[in-house]
Amino acid sequence: MPPERWGPSWELRVLAGVQGIVGVGLLGVMMWFFFPHVLLVPVMAVAAAGTMAILVLPSRVVLDPGRGEVAITIACWTRHVPLTQVTRVKRVGLGAEISTGDGWSYGFFTPFAKRRRLVAWLRPRLRTGFEGIETAITRAAAVARGDDQDAPLPGTTGSAGGVLAAGLLTGFGLLWLAAALLIQPQAGGSFVRVAAHLLIALSWLVGAVIVLIGAVLLREAWRDRRAAPAN
Repeated sequence: MPPERWGPSWELRVLAGVQGIVGVGLLGVMMWFFFPHVLLVPVMAVAAAGTMAILVLPSRVVLDPGRGEVAITIACWTRHVPLTQVTRVKRVGLGAEISTGDGWSYGFFTPFAKRRRLVAWLRPRLRTGFEGIETAITRAAAVARGDDQDAPLPGTTGSAGGVLAAGLLTGFGLLWLAAALLIQPQAGGSFVRVAAHLLIALSWLVGAVIVLIGAVLLREAWRDRRAAPAN
């Protein structure tokens, strides 16, 4: 079978760009009212550069049944995943997500992932570039394992990748908590002060939840890795 390729269409890139511009704008408003202004320029520059990179840099999936692998390209980095190591393929929002047996998940252009009604309305009207990816890779992975093509994909096992992913999540939560320490009203008025206090409370809550989830996942991944049989 010849290789099959998927990647975001220009329509999906434009839609993701609109969502990115709105997100950067909201971040700018929050930085202006609730964070020291000395952080405004560097944070906005990083956010704008990250959004532009997501929209411009390559992002594609190549299924090659002949070589028994899926090549996942993000920017200038490509990973070749054996089909036997693919654990899940699903559509997320208007994009796609591929999970592998070493605990990693790779998302490709998933705008409006939590807006199910909007996604359901847009999908028939928009060529995303990921049509058919779930069925094609799932069947190819089943053939590579010698399973029935309708059988579910294997579960993720504990690995160094899972430990690293959980550690990164924990670190992100700690970074979120550190950002909460910098929140302070940058303008007068009771509304801004009340909003700042609410934002501080919400940031502490979200950061604590992320750290807790990351710590639990880190413990589980580390335990699974130690319990996994050696090759």
